[in-house]
Amino acid sequence: MSSRTYIRWAAGMLSACFFSGCAPEAQPLHSAPVEASAQAPFDVQKVMEQVHFAFRPEGKSWRGGHGTYEVHAEAGGLSITPYHYPRTSSEERLERRLEGLAAAHVEGAPVRLGAARVSRGDVVLSGPEGVGRVEGTGALSLVRGEVVELLRNGADGVEQSWRFERRPEGTEALEVRVPVEAGRFLGETAGGLHFADGSSGLGVRYGHGTWVDARGVRTPVPARFERDAIVLRVPVLVVEDSAYPAVLDPIVSPEFGLDTPVTGYADNAQEAPAVAHDGTNYLVVWQDARHGGRTDIYGARVSGAGVVLDPIGLPISKTGDQKFEPAVAHDGTNFLVVWASFGPHQGDIRGTRVSGAGVVLDPGGILISTAVNTQRKPAVAHDGTNSLVVWQDLRNGVHDVYGARVDGAGTVLDTSGILISTAANEQLEPAVAHNGTNFLVVWQDSRSGVFDIYGTRVSGAGTVLNTNGILISVAVNAQERPEVAYNGSDFVVVWEDSRNGNADIYGARVSATGVVRNPSGIAISVNANEQRYPRVARVGTECMVVWHDNQAAYIYGARLSNTGAVLNPSDLPIASHFAFNESLALASDGTNLLVAWGGYYASGGHSTEVQATRVTGLGVPLDNPALALSRSGNGQYSPVVAHDGTNFLVVWHDTRNPHGDIYGARVSETGVVLDPSGIRISSSSSNGPWQPAVAHDGTNFLVVWEDYQSGYGIYGARVSSAGSVLDTSPLAISTSSSSGQFRPAVAHDGTNFLVVWHDFRQGHGDIYGARVNGATGSVLDPSGIAISAAADQQMFPKVAHNGTNFLVVWHDTRNNASGDIYGARVSSAGVLLDMSGIAISAGSSAEYNPAVTHNGMHFLVVWEDWRSGPVDIYGARLDSTGAVLDTSGIPISLGTSQALRREHPTAVYDGDTFVVAWQDYRAGTGLSDIYGARVDATGVLVDTQGFAIAAGPDEESAPVLVSMGGQSSLAVYVSSQFTAGTNTERVQARLVQMP
Repeated sequence: MSSRTYIRWAAGMLSACFFSGCAPEAQPLHSAPVEASAQAPFDVQKVMEQVHFAFRPEGKSWRGGHGTYEVHAEAGGLSITPYHYPRTSSEERLERRLEGLAAAHVEGAPVRLGAARVSRGDVVLSGPEGVGRVEGTGALSLVRGEVVELLRNGADGVEQSWRFERRPEGTEALEVRVPVEAGRFLGETAGGLHFADGSSGLGVRYGHGTWVDARGVRTPVPARFERDAIVLRVPVLVVEDSAYPAVLDPIVSPEFGLDTPVTGYADNAQEAPAVAHDGTNYLVVWQDARHGGRTDIYGARVSGAGVVLDPIGLPISKTGDQKFEPAVAHDGTNFLVVWASFGPHQGDIRGTRVSGAGVVLDPGGILISTAVNTQRKPAVAHDGTNSLVVWQDLRNGVHDVYGARVDGAGTVLDTSGILISTAANEQLEPAVAHNGTNFLVVWQDSRSGVFDIYGTRVSGAGTVLNTNGILISVAVNAQERPEVAYNGSDFVVVWEDSRNGNADIYGARVSATGVVRNPSGIAISVNANEQRYPRVARVGTECMVVWHDNQAAYIYGARLSNTGAVLNPSDLPIASHFAFNESLALASDGTNLLVAWGGYYASGGHSTEVQATRVTGLGVPLDNPALALSRSGNGQYSPVVAHDGTNFLVVWHDTRNPHGDIYGARVSETGVVLDPSGIRISSSSSNGPWQPAVAHDGTNFLVVWEDYQSGYGIYGARVSSAGSVLDTSPLAISTSSSSGQFRPAVAHDGTNFLVVWHDFRQGHGDIYGARVNGATGSVLDPSGIAISAAADQQMFPKVAHNGTNFLVVWHDTRNNASGDIYGARVSSAGVLLDMSGIAISAGSSAEYNPAVTHNGMHFLVVWEDWRSGPVDIYGARLDSTGAVLDTSGIPISLGTSQALRREHPTAVYDGDTFVVAWQDYRAGTGLSDIYGARVDATGVLVDTQGFAIAAGPDEESAPVLVSMGGQSSLAVYVSSQFTAGTNTERVQARLVQMP
């Protein structure tokens, strides 16, 4: 385990926290009895914590820490020693206590940091050593020249800060340089700089910073490791424009996962494979939707022995755009993978090189064509020097064929493209091969009014040698979707041919000089059913042709001699798996071939997957069952979380089983995952359980979800604080409508739970609810409580309790199709108190996805709001009578464009202020982050620019918050994970603590 470190900046203050890797079991803090008096009440626990975390003088130094770390500070710097407490059985812990021994732990070697040098150019602001004292709060302050350094211990680590009351002198960037005197630099990640010393494996992480001025304006400040020092630089303009002094920004812990990944088939669809060989291994690439909201390019290497070398796939392109139709070739050193990209421009051609070791060499991608309109359907081949990428191109208003050469360094040599064919009408579906001298590009061409097969040779210099094209097939009806390979003597072109009334597979050889040797075509497969989407590759002195057979949706093949003779008397069965038409790929290693496809059935419930089999030169499949290529760790979606006063229960939809389950895991307040294998909450009888919600009643958690049995209904199960599922047969909360109930939410009033949901029993969406007794699991309202049955649709309910009544909120289209935010109070007796509902926000623009919390006095409702064009986050407070206190709404976070929108808000009260979090696209990459902001009890926005909760390089989405009091919360969200054993969507969490 590594220790974890986080650093925070503020204008006027720089702070850093060092987080230890695993916390021990919480030990009780003891204090002397306090005699009762008439004094004003105070928080005894906070006083105890202050004493526990306070620095203690030891001669000329000071010592402090927590169970997971120790810090030793002196005038010349500080050292941090991380601890890790391995989990032990209760018997082992009891035995150690009886013997008077401390809990067993592993101690890491100290990581030593010297005194920071703070400067602006030649102006040094800090002194080499400081005069220190322990403040009344228990923090240690060190006066170093013009800078006061502050060290403060907490449950998450030691916070180090430098405060500036006024603008620092100087004219250059403000630089803080912290020398690393002991500790080996391990590297940099999105979370910061990693250091360790010794052999224990424990270390610290020094996180990236954020500069925050007195107005709440935040500027990210990355940490860098330069010449044995941690260096952070605040740009000149930021220093000059900042307001002084500043407030502290919230402490956010590094993220942690909830359970151990379980490998299976990847989620969602994997399709459209392509394959090439590098002389040792194959690389299969495909379009992959495992990350939900977008399609990426993934791949996997396969050895000649049929070993999948990348068992959970290689993420080849994972940027925020949509990516489709990959193609791949090998240049003698690296693979070049190309695809169609749909992002800021509607259809570009991009690519990246991938080494034989599976390393993506151009992670940002290579821009091959960004011409106007749409470019799609790329293909690629190599001539020994450069690759030629070809595609269908709409820049001229109709589809033409264009191309561009890319050298081995990834440089595009023809930035405006090579015009390969601009004949009349449409030219589509290009393919390309090389014969050692020239390329042959082929395509389907409708210049005659019906699609024929045309081609042209292109030299290595990018010159089109047959400007009017070579007519390869002009048979009656359509010839479409050509493919091409070189057989050692001629090019072999194959295509889908409708001359006989249905689609067959035909082919023709084309000489090196462009002569068509088989002008009438070679009948490769002319069965009565349709054969489509042929692929061709050379093996030995022959070619293998494979295609998709529509009758059985299977893959068949045929051998073709170099003289054009079909060598098998009947079609060769290659793969008896359900495959999609276009999801077919073929490559050769010179002796055998690899056929890859995308289709159903292999996983028994997941969407389409990419599979493959090796095939001998004689057409004999070698891998039965087929090789599974598109695998990943189990996906986790739709997280929710509740707190029982000691631990959190995080719950999610889990895809480790084909139809999905509801899983959960308990997490301690220090971030320790107590159930690393997860808890299966839904039963084996569940069929597609989804959209969980969870609350705690003081004794047990109630987890609810939508589930398909005879129809969609609302089900649930109680889970004890010890992690035991108390209802192994789920509670049927509402199954009364064959039209279905969806999207449940749940809260507790001190006696019973109230579960609410979106209900179609009246033929349109209404809001219904039912109370559930936590002690027995009994449903107290088996017919449901009609909370809102207004006209049109009511959807997406959420619920909270204020100590007296519940407030249910939802999206409502009674006034307009765009929808408003409505709510209604429900008593603990299940009585609806606001029969017509409360119009919380009823503007002319769309308002969606409400969430609700309370602070004991007011409810706070937050939602997505379209009033300014892009999606923003707004909120409003309601008092206990249901009166809306902020009738115009509280603007919490505003996007400047739809591409920079905000979505999916959530809210909680942390014991001091409301905390709102949301999914945020401000980075402009197309990938969302998680941001937050505080709203005080009077409805004033505290953090006008928001603060980053999770803003890594990959996508974070679907946040939820839960409070544990004391200005601390747990943020749970879905994160695109690209680590060993995952390559999928995983639920992550971070502790959020306000200063």
